[in-house]
Amino acid sequence: MGVYFIKIASVFLLFGIVLGIYMGIAEDFKYGDLHAHINLVGWVTTGIYGLVYSFFPKIGSNKLAKTHFWLHIIGTPLLLGSIFLITINKMEAGMALGIPGALIVLLAVIIFGVNLFKNLNPTVHQNISAKV
Repeated sequence: MGVYFIKIASVFLLFGIVLGIYMGIAEDFKYGDLHAHINLVGWVTTGIYGLVYSFFPKIGSNKLAKTHFWLHIIGTPLLLGSIFLITINKMEAGMALGIPGALIVLLAVIIFGVNLFKNLNPTVHQNISAKV
């Protein structure tokens, strides 16, 4: 799972950087909230998930990790799409995407936490973290 999260994070990074450059060149910063969410939820959060699953591969190879992956990958674009729609004054459509998108992302975070607390065993993973 880790590799998939990291690869997708790099796509979010590209979109975030391109949007930031566009806003700077156009001197139009109305997409600032979208830019921030692409970078934080898309690039940073997705990348951290990938690093955690890469560092602890056993917790990245179970059903919880797969469920987490798909919820995050579905919820994040919905959330980002909603921010875009709200920014261009399509409030109703933005809320229609944003509420389920945010709830799906929240569910993904909860599942990630459950996976960590259930499967990240200090005695099993102690040797791995001590090498860092």
